[in-house]
Parts: sequence; structure tokens; C-alpha cells
Amino acid sequence: MVADSGSVFGVGLLVLWLTFLVAVSLAAVAAVGLSIWTLIDAARRPDQQFALAGVDRTQWIVLASVGLAVCQPVGLVVAIIYLTSIRRRLDAVVWGPGFRPSAGWPPPAGEPRRDQTDQLEWLAESAPSSGLAGLIDPVSREE
Repeated sequence: MVADSGSVFGVGLLVLWLTFLVAVSLAAVAAVGLSIWTLIDAARRPDQQFALAGVDRTQWIVLASVGLAVCQPVGLVVAIIYLTSIRRRLDAVVWGPGFRPSAGWPPPAGEPRRDQTDQLEWLAESAPSSGLAGLIDPVSREE
């Protein structure tokens, strides 16, 4: 049995259409996932960290929320900008510029572990001498 060219063409279009739908679906899932990651990351960081980095926390939470709720492509762009640029600036405030966790992270046993609370406490203690006293509130650690 020989298939005519019309049915082969139709099957090709169907395969192309299904491939397009799968790609769009995967992009939508990625946009939602990255937007949620952005919201969680921005919400869990202290206000002092945003102030020291010169970044408006509310702006990024609102942008990520609107992108997630209204327009997923916008949410994807906002999430990519936040996670590749703004998040690095926020991490540089706490860890110092150029910090990137490596295969040796966390530090080996016996070496002190630096976390965000420790770094913000250090910043709060050094704030009077650095002129940052108005930006930093002392951090309380609940144990």
C-alpha cells in the first residue's frame, strides 16, 4: 500500500505542531519554576542585604509576582535577570565579591562556616566605623 503525498504531508504537519506544543509547554513550566524560585529567594533575604546591595526588594518581588500571575514570558525575563545579576549582588554583600560555592562547600570539619546571619552580624558590628549604621539593624539569632 502506497501512501499519497497529502497524508504524508499531514502527518509531518501534525508532528511539527506537537513538537511546538511540547516546546511551549516546557518553556511555560520553566517560566513558572524560575519565577517561583525568584519569589522565594527575594522573600527569604533580609531587608538589610537589599539595602546594602542598592537593590529595591519590593520592586523585585512585585515584578516576579506580576510576571508569574499575568505574563509568563515577562516572569521568565524577570527571573533570569534576578537570578543572574541581582542575586549575585546580594550574595556579594554577604560573602564578598566573587564568592561562588565550589565542590569544597561546605567547609571541611573544623573550619568555621560563614552563613548570612554571621555576615550580617559582622556588618552590624562594623557599621558605625563604615558609615553603614543607618542601613543595618543588628541581627538577632534564635537558637
